[in-house]
Amino acid sequence: MTFDEFFHNLQTYCTLTGGSVSSYGRNPLYNAAVGGVEQSGHVYWVGADVRYLWQLDPQAVDRVRRRFGMAWNRPDPMPEAHRRKIARRLGLKLIVEADHDHLQPIPWEAS
Repeated sequence: MTFDEFFHNLQTYCTLTGGSVSSYGRNPLYNAAVGGVEQSGHVYWVGADVRYLWQLDPQAVDRVRRRFGMAWNRPDPMPEAHRRKIARRLGLKLIVEADHDHLQPIPWEAS
């Protein structure tokens, strides 16, 4: 999978799941500083962390309501199995972490 294909598929994944990219490319020093694995896809710009609207805390939901002047409620979480299915169809591997999902190409191997 090329960089462009990864980016396009990541964008499609986020559109379908209500996700937002919270971390993408990293230099090796920053990757080490945040506890990333040595051959992380982030270092090669084919790894991304995604967070979702349903993870917003109540204060963030209130900020959305005030800014957009609308009655908006945080959506229900999308089941992991559904997120995995979407990722797989896009050629992405989903790794569920404590507070976010990590996405990278299937298969991923640093070269």
